[in-house]
Amino acid sequence: MNLSDPSVIIGTITGCIAIVVALGLFFLSDQKLHVRLQDQRASQELSGDIRSVVLDKLSNLPVPPKEQDRIATALSDYLHSEIDRQKSVIEAQFEETLEQKDRQIQETQQEIERLGQDYKAVYDKYQRTQTEKTQTETIVRSMAEGLVVVNNRGEILLMNPAAEKMLDIKDGKKLDASTLFSSQDDRLISLVKEGAEGNKEIELSSGSDNTKRVLRASNTVIENESGQTIGMVSVLSDVTKQKEIDELKSKFLGTVSHELRTPIVTIQKALALVHDQSTGPLNEAQEKFIDIAQRNLQSLSRLINDLLDMQKLEYGQMRMEYKLNQIQDVARTVIENLGPWADSRQVQLENKIPETIPSIEMDGQRIGQVLINLIGNAIKFTPAGGFIRTQAVQKGEMVEVSVTDSGIGIAKEDLHKVFDRFQQVGERTASDISGTGLGLAIAKELVELHGGRIWVESELGKGATFFFTLPLRRPSSS
Repeated sequence: MNLSDPSVIIGTITGCIAIVVALGLFFLSDQKLHVRLQDQRASQELSGDIRSVVLDKLSNLPVPPKEQDRIATALSDYLHSEIDRQKSVIEAQFEETLEQKDRQIQETQQEIERLGQDYKAVYDKYQRTQTEKTQTETIVRSMAEGLVVVNNRGEILLMNPAAEKMLDIKDGKKLDASTLFSSQDDRLISLVKEGAEGNKEIELSSGSDNTKRVLRASNTVIENESGQTIGMVSVLSDVTKQKEIDELKSKFLGTVSHELRTPIVTIQKALALVHDQSTGPLNEAQEKFIDIAQRNLQSLSRLINDLLDMQKLEYGQMRMEYKLNQIQDVARTVIENLGPWADSRQVQLENKIPETIPSIEMDGQRIGQVLINLIGNAIKFTPAGGFIRTQAVQKGEMVEVSVTDSGIGIAKEDLHKVFDRFQQVGERTASDISGTGLGLAIAKELVELHGGRIWVESELGKGATFFFTLPLRRPSSS
């Protein structure tokens, strides 16, 4: 080796530097280095170890001892500074990692707390739902009325014990919504048609039972948020006793009405003879009492006729004679007959039905009865100086007839019961002839027999308007 050649010396020194750097990297790669570097004594020892290694390598080279010591010190200081620099970088990275871990731990804890709160809220909601479900099931099981719930495919989803008892369903037999079948007594029960809504009466019969049970089903369609039908709820009530009582009452009223007709006619004829003075002259007081008796007898006769008409309508025994009639002529006759009564109360009757309304296939006498009830009812509730106007308008194949008055009107809460039987809505003076409470109910039945409908619009203190429609031709006729 030629020590006088600079390239040789530089190569040797470069090799020493490479050895020192390798040693430094070896120490830096130690997983416990950051712990050792924290101790100043350990750092000094490391520096001494590096210097010893460098001196040991340089001792094999023909370099003067002083130069060896200088080179070893320089390399040791350089490596020591690099180790300190790397130490700072590692410590900074380590601190940043710790901070990230702390943030992750905090975020995880917050997420756990949030999930815990969500879980508690869900659990509390579940508990409330379970409680409400138990309460609802208890109420449904305890209901005296029957409850049947079906889906849009007609499958029964729910039937409470009351419904099972009413329909005589045994052994939890699976049924559909159109027919309920009990194999034990061979009973077929028509419940509801799919999509039907409103009230429907169900008649239960069987070969082994001479009596019939009647249920009333109140049906309500269930719709989702999009308005699509997803099912139906039916509430069943056993109205057998009520129907029996109503039938007995109707028969009793019919019998009594028929039995009273003969004596009433006899009394009317007798009073007419006395009033005409065929049996002798009457003084003023006697004539007054005869007039009172005749008015009250007419009121009783109307009551009996209304009862008989209602009974006929109930049992479908009302005879109808359909033929082409002019509604103008029917209204004109009714207004002429009621004119004296309206004049006595200073109420003006107006017939505003145009002559252009075509002939209607109807029972003129029965539609006249409808107008008598509507106009007569208006006279009772219209004060002196008021008016009652009868109008009609053609709407396609229907004619809409209206009777408008300037009377006291009907309260909003009473509108729904105007056409109920034995209902008299509003107040009249004591001198008025009392009604039977059946006139509007009979009018409704007669209009519906003609294929029309009847309704009322009114506000309290602003009069009332009764409407009814009639088809120009009966639906059953060609």
